[in-house]
Amino acid sequence: MKQNEPAHNPKMNLEEILIALDVLVFTETGKHLKEVDATLFRGAWQGKTYEQIVENNRYSLTYIKQAAGPKLWKLLTKVLGENVSKTNLRSLIEKRWDKISQPVLPLINNSASLLAENQKPRVIGINPNSNQVRDWGEAPDVSIFYGRKEELDLLEQWTVRDRCRLIAIVGIGGIGKTALSVRCAKQVEQEFEYVIWRSLRHASSKEQLAVELLASFSSKQETKLLSTVEESVSQLIDHLQKHRCLLLLENVETIMRSGELAGYYQEQYQDYRELIQTLAAIPHQSCLILTSRDQLKEIALLEGKTLPVRSLQLTGLHQDARKILAAKNLLEPDKWDDLIELYRGNPLALKMVSNTIQDLFGGRVTTFLKHQTIIFGDLEDLLDEQFERLSNSEEEILYWLGIESSALSLTQLLSNPRFPLTPGEIMEVLESLLRRSLIDKTVADREVFFALQQPVVAQYVISQAIEKLCQEIQTVSKSQKLTNMKFLSNYVLWKKADSDDSEQKQKSWTLTLITEKLYSILRDEQLIEEQLVQILTLLKGKTPLTIGYAKENIQNLLLELNTKLNDQKIFNYS
Repeated sequence: MKQNEPAHNPKMNLEEILIALDVLVFTETGKHLKEVDATLFRGAWQGKTYEQIVENNRYSLTYIKQAAGPKLWKLLTKVLGENVSKTNLRSLIEKRWDKISQPVLPLINNSASLLAENQKPRVIGINPNSNQVRDWGEAPDVSIFYGRKEELDLLEQWTVRDRCRLIAIVGIGGIGKTALSVRCAKQVEQEFEYVIWRSLRHASSKEQLAVELLASFSSKQETKLLSTVEESVSQLIDHLQKHRCLLLLENVETIMRSGELAGYYQEQYQDYRELIQTLAAIPHQSCLILTSRDQLKEIALLEGKTLPVRSLQLTGLHQDARKILAAKNLLEPDKWDDLIELYRGNPLALKMVSNTIQDLFGGRVTTFLKHQTIIFGDLEDLLDEQFERLSNSEEEILYWLGIESSALSLTQLLSNPRFPLTPGEIMEVLESLLRRSLIDKTVADREVFFALQQPVVAQYVISQAIEKLCQEIQTVSKSQKLTNMKFLSNYVLWKKADSDDSEQKQKSWTLTLITEKLYSILRDEQLIEEQLVQILTLLKGKTPLTIGYAKENIQNLLLELNTKLNDQKIFNYS
């Protein structure tokens, strides 16, 4: 042992240390340690490498080493007042244990029995007068909250007066689902013995979740943690039947599969469907509130206006959104409504764009609106995250709606002979996109019409479609193979004008955007022309059944490009 190095204290219990640190962290920051923090701390305390720490848990080495680790050491440095690292963690805490533990030992001794290995350390808030338990986990601060009075009143009615068993709050990313659920819980918490909040962004299994919830319940020393999965889940349900509990599970969409239609769980989270269905179907006196970007199939089947299972489709803010812009010190209040309408009152989107307007345009809304660019930076990242989860068939429908730039009826969607989906598949995809809050539906003349959900989504979809179409033009031109052609053959990039002259065509604004994008990529009009003409040559002699709308699309792109070729020369290539 090196000189001045403290000897390990056998009386120090690792879980006691975690609880003590959790109290200190909560006192300093208002937030508890995360499960990943506990995993990291245990591993570092035991002298494990990062590689050894991730061996038996779900976290990746990159996440632990580059994100979670540095963040935890920085947090502990702030709380303990000394530089903390993975290597000096144990020696520093052993040296200062008496000072660290003194203010929190009473809390440790009065709280639940020490948590078992691999459980999340957490000090549960207990009101000694009311005997209520509050475990807010990593719930966000909602002290600053705008509007939503109608939604809050409705949720209060559902949770308190109607005693719903399960409520789903669904909506597109950034719309405010989490803030609303926490605000609601704060508003009605006195009606419940227990309030417990959990995020599924880094979800554990159903079994681990049940055990974790039971650990929170056990803070009143009424619950004995059981060893088997079946017993734990059964005891969880029994507790929800005997006690009035409010459970909040956030980010449910993160346990769903990517690349498929909405509502399919990842393999390792299949049991969540059974758990959610059970909590929705079995009578109990508790309430489970879920938030998700996607509506869950099992909830859609069980919900109803007078049933104990209900859903709230969350839309944007209206006049209350002006408070966000005021807080960001934007100028020209008379233009704020235009900005709110453009982003459909999405609170997160408005906060992001407000920062940009303040930083780049001196707070002037009019100057920003003149640029007609509404997607950039963090907002684009938010949409990327949502669209990465879509299936190929969902993308195809969205591209079609985007290129058409108008609402389409189901009849119109089913009438395109080039579309690679059956009528049944198209209907299934539309239902999935509605569940994801990416399209809207309206009824007119006894027909249902579908359109992209908002201008931000529409611009994003168009941008993605044009990007893929330009890539396709370059790929087909380079490979000289029509098998690489999809967009050009399946989508109509032009529309006939409302004119008596049937030959007169109305150039689609999409054509302009495509040619502008091609120019930004190739920087040479002659090269663009050569590639388009090469494709026309490949199409020569091919039947419409084979090439679809490709010939007309290429011809119209050439005309839009304003090449020196006359119309006759263009059509001779076909």
